[in-house]
Amino acid sequence: MRRKKQKQKWIFRGAILAGGLAILLILTGYLRKEKATRQQDSAVRTVEVLEAPVGKAVDAEALQEMELYSAEQKLKYLEEHASEYPKKLLELLEKNPELLDYVFFYPMRGSIREEFDLAQCLEETSVPKLYQWDLRWGYEPYAGGMIGYAGCGPTSLSMVALAVTRNAEYTPAYVARMAEREGYSVKGTGTSWELMGKGCEAFGLQATELPLDENRMMSELANGHPIICAMGKGDFTESGHFIVIRGYLSGFLVNDPNSSVRSDRVWSFEELRPQIRNLWAYQ
Repeated sequence: MRRKKQKQKWIFRGAILAGGLAILLILTGYLRKEKATRQQDSAVRTVEVLEAPVGKAVDAEALQEMELYSAEQKLKYLEEHASEYPKKLLELLEKNPELLDYVFFYPMRGSIREEFDLAQCLEETSVPKLYQWDLRWGYEPYAGGMIGYAGCGPTSLSMVALAVTRNAEYTPAYVARMAEREGYSVKGTGTSWELMGKGCEAFGLQATELPLDENRMMSELANGHPIICAMGKGDFTESGHFIVIRGYLSGFLVNDPNSSVRSDRVWSFEELRPQIRNLWAYQ
């Protein structure tokens, strides 16, 4: 009798274990399905800009006339032709008014023929200021979106490569294509940190990962080594972003590829420190 009860006890426990395992498997499958759905939704939202209508072709004369529009005229045009613009771009413009031209010319982007020659940057003694939403490269595909809003990484590395190697071929578009080809771009996110460390070697650069130390940063800059910082939430981004620190003058001089306003002021170490997630110096 005792053995029979023990046997029944183990059978009961086995049934509970099997039932629990079945529930766990069902729950795991559900979570995987939910995760896949979220990833798919994220991908659709990310490529929204690329799948939006290209819009009308504009001849050179009409395009030249539109270039002369005032900011007020451009905003009025955007309001009257909102259906020609992806919602994502309009939302980005609300957060950053500097994107006005980038957003305004989006439907006409196929008619824009800008030169990529950045030889003039080599005449500068400091790291050149380049912006990801520049019409010369801002509409190029990158990381499931476009360089204009997803390409802060390639734009930052381009600025450094131009300054250090003096090679005018290393435009943001050039760097972005390499990052896409070699797997350094992350769809729906932007750029892997590996591009800043290992990937930069493709452009003749040597990266040194730095501690978050003000004196070390100042020393690197004094030796002509610009710094790229991966930034967290704060003054520069709501999630993730790359910026360049080009020098020190009673504070750090920053090249923010997404803002000329933030690039035209001096930043103290106390302001930057809590926002920096990682940093690399280049030579």
